[in-house]
Amino acid sequence: MKSYLKYIVSCTIIVIILCTTYFGIIKWRHENTKPYDYVQEYYQKKNEIRELICERKVDEDSYLYFLYNNKKDRISCLVVKKGILSYKIIVEQSIGLDHVLNKEYPSVNFTAYKKNNYMPSTKWIAWNIVDKDVKTVWIENQVANLIDLEKDSYKICYLIGNGKKRTDLIVKIE
Repeated sequence: MKSYLKYIVSCTIIVIILCTTYFGIIKWRHENTKPYDYVQEYYQKKNEIRELICERKVDEDSYLYFLYNNKKDRISCLVVKKGILSYKIIVEQSIGLDHVLNKEYPSVNFTAYKKNNYMPSTKWIAWNIVDKDVKTVWIENQVANLIDLEKDSYKICYLIGNGKKRTDLIVKIE
């Protein structure tokens, strides 16, 4: 009976060591992987190639990416969040280059996500594509960030904020 008990204890210890090693390796890989590496891997699995336009750190564990898909002539906005063992795309939104924001029809795409499961606070991103000659975009009386697209005659405007998801944002273009 004692040898049977020794066998169970030995097997349990071996399983604990293997599991600890496995999760340690996964955690080490996660700590040494950049969020954009995860994004590239994600799109490679889908057989899509996306070109990085911009990367911004939104908060302590979330990253904002703007990507260009030249096959479909679309710009994507996505938020990647750092989890315990891997990154995760929590928001993905895409629009075509034919939806350029203009002065006659000022509107923005709007996406929102929870900062984390424990805090009810919400982050939002208002964004769109604008003509290259646009100097300033105001969203809710705040100046939006502008990113030049080097290859095209467009810019991306975006603003990050806190609060509830809204669809009635006031947008002005100069």
